[in-house]
Amino acid sequence: MFFCGIIGGVGTQPRTQKAINMSANIYKYMDLGIGHLTKEDYNILKNIKIHNNRDSWAVSIAVHAYGVWVWVPEEEDMGLFEEMSLEHGVSASLFKVLRYARKHGCNWINFDGDAENCDELEVFDW
Repeated sequence: MFFCGIIGGVGTQPRTQKAINMSANIYKYMDLGIGHLTKEDYNILKNIKIHNNRDSWAVSIAVHAYGVWVWVPEEEDMGLFEEMSLEHGVSASLFKVLRYARKHGCNWINFDGDAENCDELEVFDW
């Protein structure tokens, strides 16, 4: 645990302090080469518009200079997520990677141009 002070303004003392248990905010991620995405999937993820509507396709991603972070759905949500993703043109190969990451307890995948490829997963040459 650590304590977080809420500052009231420049030069003032914290008005309140709140204990924060950081263990609830620690997530495991998988670092994979961007080649584990098809070029089409990468372009879809890179250019995605995030929807907040529960009936819309919602995927959490963060694009960075060398690739893209992708949230790995919980196993019970994977089927619906896969169905909605396929409707948006994402390939089925992405779900092999997402399921692999979930099997290993990962919440995020960092698809990175500088990361190593995994021998157990398909690699696309683009």
